[in-house]
Amino acid sequence: MFASQPFKEHGRPPITRLHEEILYMIFLENSTDLDDGFRLIHARSTSQVCQQWRRLLLNSPSIWARLIDLDDLREARPAWVQEVMTRSQNCPLWITGPIHVYRPSPFRQNFFLNLISEHWDRIEILHVSDDWDDPGKNLSVDGQDQAGYWHRLFNRPAPLLKEFAFRYTRRAGLTRRVVQALSPSPLLNGNAPALRMFGIHRNGSASRRPDRFIMDMPSSWLSKLRSFTLQQDLDLSQLLGLLRLTPLLEKLKVTRFAASAADSLQWQESPVSLPRLSSLRLEDWETADVVIFLESISPSAGCCLDIFKPPKSNNPLPLHQEVITRAQHLFMRYIQEYFENRPVKNLFLSYNDQYIEVFEMPSYALRPYPPSFSLSIPNGSEDNSWILQSLFTSRTFANVMAIDLRDWEKGMPYAPSAFSSAKTLDLRIADLEPLSKYLEEASDPLLPELHSLKLHGLELGSEYGVALHNILEQRRQISRQISVLDLSQIGGISCNLDGLDEFAGLSVVLPISMSESEERYVCGTGHPELLRFGDPRYYEPVQPRLRRIPRPFARNSTYGWSCRI
Repeated sequence: MFASQPFKEHGRPPITRLHEEILYMIFLENSTDLDDGFRLIHARSTSQVCQQWRRLLLNSPSIWARLIDLDDLREARPAWVQEVMTRSQNCPLWITGPIHVYRPSPFRQNFFLNLISEHWDRIEILHVSDDWDDPGKNLSVDGQDQAGYWHRLFNRPAPLLKEFAFRYTRRAGLTRRVVQALSPSPLLNGNAPALRMFGIHRNGSASRRPDRFIMDMPSSWLSKLRSFTLQQDLDLSQLLGLLRLTPLLEKLKVTRFAASAADSLQWQESPVSLPRLSSLRLEDWETADVVIFLESISPSAGCCLDIFKPPKSNNPLPLHQEVITRAQHLFMRYIQEYFENRPVKNLFLSYNDQYIEVFEMPSYALRPYPPSFSLSIPNGSEDNSWILQSLFTSRTFANVMAIDLRDWEKGMPYAPSAFSSAKTLDLRIADLEPLSKYLEEASDPLLPELHSLKLHGLELGSEYGVALHNILEQRRQISRQISVLDLSQIGGISCNLDGLDEFAGLSVVLPISMSESEERYVCGTGHPELLRFGDPRYYEPVQPRLRRIPRPFARNSTYGWSCRI
């Protein structure tokens, strides 16, 4: 009734009564998503809805100037491309998409290269990719190969350019010398006053030697950087030299492809000061290099350190004890500072013969994903009990609410001060007995807030069933009952757990392997037979599931660098 009343009074739909400025803002917003490959199609369709919308769009050159999507225009007629450019008048251009593709198109191969070169001074955003084979096979402007074309373009001043992202794929015949010529010195002739984001990368085989890109930008521009990503050959001394020019840096990501330079780089007397650096990700670095690099910078207190090293099929090279000791003390300092300054809620801890891993499980509900803390402390031949003592007898993890210990292969790290806020615990079934003993012998309540226990393992037999019952009983005696018992990740259960029915209100998540979907049983509701997993009258015997061996990690094959103000 309410929605139809205005239509009756004015004789036209409500949307037609929107002020043209509001309509313009809506149409403009629809043209700003560079990931939307249909934004040009949407604008063209919108301009054909009614005379008012068509008049408004045709008189809005700033909208058409943002719609130069090469992938979409490639399928169009040349006359339509010319019409779009005409409608854009002299407004700043947004150009996106691949320059060359291997499919039929009515355009000559160098058509879009000419378009970019001709309107270079008008370009505000340029996100493009190129693909070429042998020099001379794919020609661009004036008979020059693509590498020469881009070199000339990168050497020109860019008065309006705000964002530049260039990716290319080179195939047979192109030498490193030719590709290195892509980047003149200085880039953009040192004249790009509006530039806020810059990136140049090559996609290709991980086995091929990475290209070297010149990062010759004016120091006045580098001094304003907030984000810096580096994926190419660069030794530590060169990296530190660059970082000295970026005092405002907040995020840094470096993927290392060069051989270890630990033996050739000495301690830096004056560490690079990065007082705003709050997120640091190092990919595929050797531990010795990590140590020297971290000792050579001074980030903000509580910097989020994320060290990612892909697993290797062979055994890692042994580390000198000196490197291990330096790494342990350095990593422990980062751990303690981070957890003192950040409210970490979800934590994964792993222990094996080689590493102690500390990994903050990110919250995937947030967009964009926030950085998460992750590093592996190397284990050495010397006693490392001081590490465990420091971690678990202090309040380092006092704010953690969910703790995952499924891969902890050592005595359980419980202490009265550890995990005092944890509400959820992931545990191996083999650790049920040690946990029961800890609970029995502890003078102060361990895990006082715990209410959810999730078990992991291949098969839960009767010996584990007894320990599980004891844990639940111990928690009940101190009035801190477990409310959720999650068995969904157990490969199989060969014993009856109907004795758990005495814990009224306990919600048991049944194993996925023994139920068609995730099912729950609430103890005390009169159906204990649902927990008689070892009784063939209720459950068929289940072959425990073997853990799937992951495929070898595919090494990052993207090389280049990017940064943002």
